[in-house]
Amino acid sequence: MTTLEFVSTSADGLSESATPLVSAAALITGPGTHPTVTLPVVPGRPPDTEAVWHWLAEPADFFGIEMPAVAHLRRALTDFTDELQRRHGPLTAAVTVAVVDAHFVVSGTPIVPVRTEPVHLARCSMPPPMPSWRQMAARTTSRAAQLRTERELAGSGHADAVPTDSGHVAVPLLGALVCDTPGGRVGLGAARLGRLRAAGLLDTSTTLTDASLELAAVTRAWWVSPRYETHPVASIGELRW
Repeated sequence: MTTLEFVSTSADGLSESATPLVSAAALITGPGTHPTVTLPVVPGRPPDTEAVWHWLAEPADFFGIEMPAVAHLRRALTDFTDELQRRHGPLTAAVTVAVVDAHFVVSGTPIVPVRTEPVHLARCSMPPPMPSWRQMAARTTSRAAQLRTERELAGSGHADAVPTDSGHVAVPLLGALVCDTPGGRVGLGAARLGRLRAAGLLDTSTTLTDASLELAAVTRAWWVSPRYETHPVASIGELRW
């Protein structure tokens, strides 16, 4: 996907994407340790700045990284969304916010929120509980493990892998899952789907959870990618729809 041609920072406002924004010291002393989050942004619908700030503040506090004030985040996001509207009109984007050198850096990629292309998901074993440091590291720019997983899955024709155990499915390794069941629609991956809902791209009737779900109860499913594009699911392992 193409990255938008501009970025927004809480330090310098709007810049073109080619403008260097990260100091050499930050690249040398802290590669892959910048707190970051990606969220869908719909022009005309302000992001939940408070929720984004708190999500970033947890890994920042854990790793001892200086966290700018929420007002700086609000300004950087507002500048970005206003410029997005000015340059591209009603374009939905996957917007990434990172904390770098005690400032917020906001960039984005255009997305199509609802895709028609079906995806195939692999099944994998339930991963062991992650220690807190790994949970926090997963919320930084340290994405080597995720990128490796993406490459390996793509090589086998899968968009993601879903942990399964005793007939239950859990939150996918990369994205999220929305499932139709006889008891209603259930979303696996509460944090990611909460951001999708905040952007108005997921209905409020869907129950969001990180708990596992009985696979036999799933009558239809959709996969939400890390960039918040929703695809119909053609299969999870040997189970097909």
